[in-house]
Amino acid sequence: MREGEVMRLDTSQQLRLQQTLKLAPRMIQSMEILQLPVLALQERIQQELQENPVLELRERREEPLRNGSQTEAEAPKTETAEFEDPVSEAIRQDWDDYSGESPRRSRASLEEAGDRKLDAMQNMPSRPPSLQEHLLDQLPYLDAPGHLVPILEYLISNLDDNGWIRPLEDVMSGFSPPVPLAEAEEALTYLQQLDPPGIGARSLEECLLLQITEDMPHRDVLRVLIQNHLEDIAHNRLPIIQKKNRL
Repeated sequence: MREGEVMRLDTSQQLRLQQTLKLAPRMIQSMEILQLPVLALQERIQQELQENPVLELRERREEPLRNGSQTEAEAPKTETAEFEDPVSEAIRQDWDDYSGESPRRSRASLEEAGDRKLDAMQNMPSRPPSLQEHLLDQLPYLDAPGHLVPILEYLISNLDDNGWIRPLEDVMSGFSPPVPLAEAEEALTYLQQLDPPGIGARSLEECLLLQITEDMPHRDVLRVLIQNHLEDIAHNRLPIIQKKNRL
C-alpha cells in the first residue's frame, strides 16, 4: 500500500432474483420408475411388495363391450397386475368424494327439498270457496225449474259480501233477455232456500225471518218481534213491547 492511500471497506446489499428448478424426491422416484423396462419394473414391484407390507397387488378385470364386437387389440385382459399405493388411493378417494359424490349429494338434497316442498303444498289448506261458489254448488240439488236456473245464477252473482241483494227491479234491469218481475221473485224464493239461512235477503227484517225454522222454539213470538218491534229492540224499549203485545 502506497503512502497516503487509505483502505476503504464498501459494504452494500443487493437483491437478485434467481429461479431454480427443484424436483421433489417423489417426482424423481416416479421418473425413475417410468424409465424402467417392463422386466425391471416387475422386479421393482416385487421388491417394493416385499419391503413394504402395506402395499398390495390387486387384480383388475375389465368388462367386455356391450355390443360384443371387439378386436383382438381391444379384447380385455384377463388379469392385470396393478401397483397400488394406499396413500395415493386415499387421496384419490377423497377427490372422488369431492368431485363426484358431493354433486350427487347436492342433487339428492335438492330432490329431497323439492319433495318436502311438494308435500307442504299438498298439505297446505286450500282456499275456502267463496259465497257465490258455495251457492252455485248447491244449485244441482235444488228442485228449481230449468228456466229459472240462469236467473238464479245471475242473482247469486249480484249478492253483496253479506249475502244480501238489492231490490229486484234494480238487479234485473241488467239481465238479458228481460224477464217478468214475478219470474225473478220466484227465482229469489228458491235462492232463499239455500245455505246459509238468510241468504238473498233484501233487508234485516227479511234476513231474520228467513232464519226462523219450523222446529225453532217460540217461532211465532219471534216473527212478531221481528216484524213489529225491531226498532224497539234496538233501543231497548222492552216495556213498550210488553204493553203492546201483553207478553
